Amino acid sequence: MQQRLVDFSHSVLFTCTDYPLSSIERVQALILFSIYQWNEANAGESWYIATLAIRMAQTLSLNRDGTTTWRMRPEDAEIRRRLWWTLFTIDRCHSMEYRRPYIISEQHVDVALPMNLDQADVVDIPDLAGKTLEEPTDSLYHLYQSQFQKLSGHVWDQCFCVTLPTYRVVMDLEEQLRKFELELPMSLRYQTTQIAVARPYLSLQYQMLVSEEKDFDDLSPQDKKLSVFHKHARSICVAFSKRQLALLQLLQTSAEPGHLTWSGLTLIVFKSA
Repeated sequence: MQQRLVDFSHSVLFTCTDYPLSSIERVQALILFSIYQWNEANAGESWYIATLAIRMAQTLSLNRDGTTTWRMRPEDAEIRRRLWWTLFTIDRCHSMEYRRPYIISEQHVDVALPMNLDQADVVDIPDLAGKTLEEPTDSLYHLYQSQFQKLSGHVWDQCFCVTLPTYRVVMDLEEQLRKFELELPMSLRYQTTQIAVARPYLSLQYQMLVSEEKDFDDLSPQDKKLSVFHKHARSICVAFSKRQLALLQLLQTSAEPGHLTWSGLTLIVFKSA
């Protein structure tokens, strides 16, 4: 079933006789398909699909802010921002992981960062405004990930181009990374285990887990199916997390020091808990 869905998605997105029309929905579909191929370790396919999504987004002028440039409704402008910065993040991550130049140049981008709002709160109202950065939402990590990927792009430009950086440049980049870490809100900051269990995201996930297990018999048939799906999804996530941790442990203990290139390790410097 999974392969059938993948083949169907591929046929819809790429099998056409004419040049595919650009649309927000098609860009969203390409992003999801690129992430899927990335998680399946299909590097070439993921790179190609992300490139197509970026070019299509540029065709739609997603690199220009919907509010200040196009005078769009706040809801439409925010959707475009979130879509663009997702592409920006994927582009920078691909650049670091595959050791290839990125596509999106910041000189041609004036898109504001996404608002700190839950997706459900992005509605069609004239005075749409984000929450403070100390208030955790389901978009807070994406907001800071976008900022971090801007820094990773500067690291790539200065340290992994055809010319070697000076020591001064390396120290300046390190200072920028330290400043970024110090400005992280508490909900995303590394903490002790005792403090971490009270973090908003972990607390919410724990409450969902407990409520699903405790009230399973009282759920409707549809909610029971959804609960079973979430349970299996968590099991898959835990299994893959264990495999990733085992791989990192093996890398740290067995690999030659020269093989531990910083460009690859930066991918795990900033991850949500």
